[in-house]
Amino acid sequence: MTTELRIETDDGETLEAERTGPDEATRAVVMCHPHPAYGGDMRVPVLTELMSALSAAGFGALRFDFRSAGRSTGEHDGGDAERLDVAAACAVARVQWPEARLVLLGYSFGADVSLAARVEPDRRVLIAPPLQIGDIAPPVCPTLLLVPEHDQFSPPDRAREVTADWPDATVEVLRGADHFLTGALGTIVERSLSWSGQ
Repeated sequence: MTTELRIETDDGETLEAERTGPDEATRAVVMCHPHPAYGGDMRVPVLTELMSALSAAGFGALRFDFRSAGRSTGEHDGGDAERLDVAAACAVARVQWPEARLVLLGYSFGADVSLAARVEPDRRVLIAPPLQIGDIAPPVCPTLLLVPEHDQFSPPDRAREVTADWPDATVEVLRGADHFLTGALGTIVERSLSWSGQ
């Protein structure tokens, strides 16, 4: 069963969100969506499929709309204030599933903002990350990057270069896919579930 939530950020915005999965889940995933200026919101097909698969596998799952997307308040801030959105969503997930290991997952813009946010999840999954936010610190937790072979923003060679000094990063190539992930959804769901469950 999916439950609607409202998440309050530290700077006074209200984010639309949804959660699913059992209260006693031992793994919980917070999902961050692509750029709202290009049609991204929490209901893009990748996150919708993941939400369903995570719930079916017994995970807790929470997705939310960044400020300015959907029914969330506020203005788009290029990824800066959106870091507060990620932090607020993770704080809510910690309350919803207090015993769970937290996985922070982002797709495209959501991947970059999830990296820049001041949060400390147990694991990260970055799907087609542009890796274009300038002040990203290398994450200390195990991090899986699912990078499309023909990504228009950050192809595999660049992703490997950027993450070369990250202490625990794994780059996996989505063969034949570009940034919009056509044909790669099944692999993304399988690898995200596997990584989140470790």
